[in-house]
Amino acid sequence: MNPSLLIYLAICAGTSLSDLTFSPYKSAEQYKCGSFMEDRNGRKADAVLSFFYSTIDQFITLVSSPFPHQDLLNDQALTGDLNELQSSVEKKYWQWIEWQKGWLGLTVGLVALSVVFVVFYVFYKFCVCICSRSSKKQNTDARYDGCKRSMCNLFLFALVSANAFVAFTLLMTSQYAQIGLDKLPNRMNQCIDDLQSYKRDSDMRIRKLLIEDYQVLNTTITQQLSTAGHNVVDRVKKLTGAHVIDVFMNVSKVAQEMHDGLESVHGKVRFLNEEGARFEAEFSRLRNTANEELVKCLENELEPVRSMCAKAERLLESLAVTQFKIDQKFLPDATENGLSEIVNANITQVLAASNAQFGQLENRIQHEIDRETHSAQNMLKQIGDDLFLVAETISTQLRKVTFEPLYSSVSYVSDPKKTPTLKIIQYSWYVSLVVTSLFILLALIFLFGVLYGICGRRPTYYNDDCCVRSTGGKFYSFGIWAFLLIFVILAVGTAGLMFSIGNFSNLVCQPMRNPLGHPDSLSLAERYINLWKANHTPENDIEVTLQSKSPAEVIRACSRNETIYNFYDFDKKYHLNKLQDFEKDAYNQLQIFLKTTMENMPEIRPLDAFISRSELKDLEKLAAVNVSKVSQQGLNAIKHAMDELDLVSKTREFEDSLDANTGKPKAVTLVLEQIRELEAQFAKPLRSRLEALYTNITSLDEKLAQIQVPVSSLLVKLQHAQALLAENMKEHFGRAAKEEFQQMVNNIDQYIQHVKNQMETEVTSCQPLTQIAKQTTAAICNYTIDPYNGTWMCMLICLVLLVPIVMISNSLIGLYSKMHAFPKYIVEPPSETHHMSSFITDTYDTRPKPGYANYTYTDDYQQRTMSSTIRASQLVSSSATDEKQPSVFDIIAQENLATSIRPALQHLVKYLAFFKPKTFLSVHKNFDEYYLIFDLILQNHYLKNYGASFTENFYSMKRVVTKNGSMPNDGRERILSLLTLVGWPYVEDKLNQLHDRLKEVYEIRSWSSITDIKSKCQKMFVVIWPYIKTVLKAVKTVLQLAYILNRSSIHSPWLYFSGVVLKHLTPEDLDAFNAVPLHLQTGFFNRIWRFFLGLPGIISRLIAYGLFFVQFLDYMYNTDLAKLTKTGLNSAIPPPPHKMIIKESEVLSLDTNKCPICLKKRVNDTALFVSGYVFCYTCINQYVNTYQKCPVTGCPANVQHLIRLFV
Repeated sequence: MNPSLLIYLAICAGTSLSDLTFSPYKSAEQYKCGSFMEDRNGRKADAVLSFFYSTIDQFITLVSSPFPHQDLLNDQALTGDLNELQSSVEKKYWQWIEWQKGWLGLTVGLVALSVVFVVFYVFYKFCVCICSRSSKKQNTDARYDGCKRSMCNLFLFALVSANAFVAFTLLMTSQYAQIGLDKLPNRMNQCIDDLQSYKRDSDMRIRKLLIEDYQVLNTTITQQLSTAGHNVVDRVKKLTGAHVIDVFMNVSKVAQEMHDGLESVHGKVRFLNEEGARFEAEFSRLRNTANEELVKCLENELEPVRSMCAKAERLLESLAVTQFKIDQKFLPDATENGLSEIVNANITQVLAASNAQFGQLENRIQHEIDRETHSAQNMLKQIGDDLFLVAETISTQLRKVTFEPLYSSVSYVSDPKKTPTLKIIQYSWYVSLVVTSLFILLALIFLFGVLYGICGRRPTYYNDDCCVRSTGGKFYSFGIWAFLLIFVILAVGTAGLMFSIGNFSNLVCQPMRNPLGHPDSLSLAERYINLWKANHTPENDIEVTLQSKSPAEVIRACSRNETIYNFYDFDKKYHLNKLQDFEKDAYNQLQIFLKTTMENMPEIRPLDAFISRSELKDLEKLAAVNVSKVSQQGLNAIKHAMDELDLVSKTREFEDSLDANTGKPKAVTLVLEQIRELEAQFAKPLRSRLEALYTNITSLDEKLAQIQVPVSSLLVKLQHAQALLAENMKEHFGRAAKEEFQQMVNNIDQYIQHVKNQMETEVTSCQPLTQIAKQTTAAICNYTIDPYNGTWMCMLICLVLLVPIVMISNSLIGLYSKMHAFPKYIVEPPSETHHMSSFITDTYDTRPKPGYANYTYTDDYQQRTMSSTIRASQLVSSSATDEKQPSVFDIIAQENLATSIRPALQHLVKYLAFFKPKTFLSVHKNFDEYYLIFDLILQNHYLKNYGASFTENFYSMKRVVTKNGSMPNDGRERILSLLTLVGWPYVEDKLNQLHDRLKEVYEIRSWSSITDIKSKCQKMFVVIWPYIKTVLKAVKTVLQLAYILNRSSIHSPWLYFSGVVLKHLTPEDLDAFNAVPLHLQTGFFNRIWRFFLGLPGIISRLIAYGLFFVQFLDYMYNTDLAKLTKTGLNSAIPPPPHKMIIKESEVLSLDTNKCPICLKKRVNDTALFVSGYVFCYTCINQYVNTYQKCPVTGCPANVQHLIRLFV
């Protein structure tokens, strides 16, 4: 059978045989209790802290014991009687100690350890101090001291690192704990609000189930009774095959709709083609108008602006629609002819008489059914009233359940007037910060000490700086005595916090997380509930029922996902699970009424031939009709036209490609505004009409599937149906009536089963309560108590770690003070500087250091001052016999200065070109070449006279040839230095510019589309050049790292290519630079000649001073001030050559094509709405933005009043 026929039959069957459907319940409120757990920045995603807290929880379980509350506390003590509680502690203290033995052992042990350790250490230091007075102190390493020091450093570093990590973890956990405690009242109120929401949800679910859903059943049965005649006849048609008449009627109807729709589509296509032609004409005018401005921009503007104009020109080319033409032939000619044949066949009239016979049967049957429906409707109403009464009873009982005591408890605790809780929280915050700061301070002190001990030098008899091991010993000494002063206090605080929070976690949090695993806590809860029952009288039946179950039974029932309705046996009172038995008489009576209604059918006689042979022959003609689908090519053409008209997305891509820091030129702004106007006036309406056309054609394509039916097989079924209805008419109608009755009974049974399922799974479900309990546990335990557990555990770990840290540090203090062994006779130390005590990265080595006189073993150390030399921008000390390499910070500074000179000068030239284009425009266009010449002269002068580049000399450096140790003043070395200092930067810049130009062309072109060798080479350059730059940068980075670690004497591959290394200038070099030849020291003419010879040096000094101005320009160029300056330059429009307000009589005397502002021929005509005068778009837009009025009439105006005229 044809698939389209099956679809149609299924739709027809679904109208009468559809199951009863009930809409799902949608809660009007969302639960808020767990909203704090959904915070992305919260601790929920911190798996490490969660693991830490779970480990502490296991530790608490190991230390704690079950609470023997039956033996320790009587009922009066449970209610808060202090006398009974005191009596229990006094009489049963051994049982209390037995219960708390684990925590008491930890707390007492920690406090005892602190006291014993402090006393023992003080006594030990006292004994050491006394013994050391009688013995001579050894200042050099003894045997195995080096091994001891290394092993102690290793262990101490591990312990100190762990201590520092734990101290910072303490900072996090303490802050989390304070935040959780501060927000706990609000979170508890949210959880109580969720309980209220759950109560309201349960009420609304029951009302929906018993009132709204029953109303759906009532409406469905009433509708079935009102259409029973049609449904019975329709079932008879399907049983016999007479429904083929409906199939042919539907084909005729769809064909007529398609025939009318095609005429409408043809009209829309013609209109769209006309609108498309108008759009093309308007876009052509826009393009011609904008091209004039863009050509001027490309000819007159500078490079940054010119590139924008070129991009705008390419944008206009990409927006051009080549041809907007939509073909009207969406359907083949055969399909259109077939539709015409179906319409002309007039199937509706051919089958009208046959269909009328079935219509008469429907009316007769429906008339008899309507006479009997009142009894069934009355019974439906009676059942509905009973269910409404049940819903109201349950709602009344639920409303009596209140949670005000919970709200009052939270409000009492969080009210500062009633309890000091908030003040305690605030003060505890301060205390936690102080304690955490002490632990972090101790951790940092010992961390600095161990780092100095590992990385520092041995102490000497010289004037050592701080980078010696003995500095680490001083940190150790300070840390040890600071720890001893606060050890006992911290131990007592840790013990108190551990005892209180640990017991609270054991008694509250662990039972809340796993209540069935803590029977002692469950029995304690039952005792409290029994005490509350004894002092509280139930106010309603629900409270009586809720008090009938123990907490353990409720928890087990919720774990089985039972509903509260079933668990507390509310069904014994309301009978919603067995609704059919509860309303047994009413439901039986309803079924009897429905059965009687459907059986009282009128007398039905067999039908004669309801379709003639001539009608069959007319229908057989439709078998030759050929109908195919809509042309996919036409639909694709419409989609393509819609994409072409999407001007907004293309314009947005263009605007995103522009530099946001640079203002747009006037020509580009003009193009964008014209495109936006064209989009609003033409493109967007045309695109909307195309979308509507595409939707209409798609719907026609869907309707074509309904027309394609197997005519021959349907006619055979029609003849068979005619034979069946002529013989057993009554039998078929009786069968159809029974099926209709059974459908009504099934709907009733479906509602009964729906009520049972809802009461067993959804209504009063335990799942929301379980979720609220989990979220309440999270608020109290996970987000408040667990961080406090983490706090005392971190404090405990820190205190335990600090004990071995103090012991190892004490032994290392003496080992750190040991010096190298040396002979007891005259030693000559370095005379000026201490290069043995400096690294390549040490900047402090540039400070002047005092030297020492020669001394012997018994001499006193006498200091003397050292003269220093100030040159250029920094203070440098150097030795006469040792040339020191510059630090990496000096190198970075000179490289930054070298790279900032070129852009700063380029920016200066750009400014000059704006203000003096005749003089400086050529310099700006050829700036690279001019700067190459300038840089070559400058660097050659400095290499020849100072043996270094300009920036290297500025930072007191010089180049030294690796082969002979001389400066590269002449020969091959100077040429190589010039190539790396001047030649390579110029070549690299040109290659970068070439890469940027070719990248736009070849990035989108594949290798297969490139044929000539030149293009392939360019494409290869675009691909390879970034990798070359990456390799060069990587090599330079590796060399810089090696230079920092003192593993290389060069920091750049270009120094290796030049064959030089960098050194600091020595005083001898400075004297040589300033020396005057003997033959020029005297004589008048010699002095004049010496002045001319010194001019290059004066100019170089002026250039050095100009570097500060260059750096200022570079700063201005790379800050927000530069952005404002650029915007101001690009948007500046010269003032008009006459007064801004002119009389209307003067305007009327102008030529009709002249602008009243610039008095020239108008460009891009724009009318001002408030006055009606026409101006150049650029002139009036700038004037209105500045003065907010019409330049002729003075009427207030803004840019919204501008109307572009395309003429």
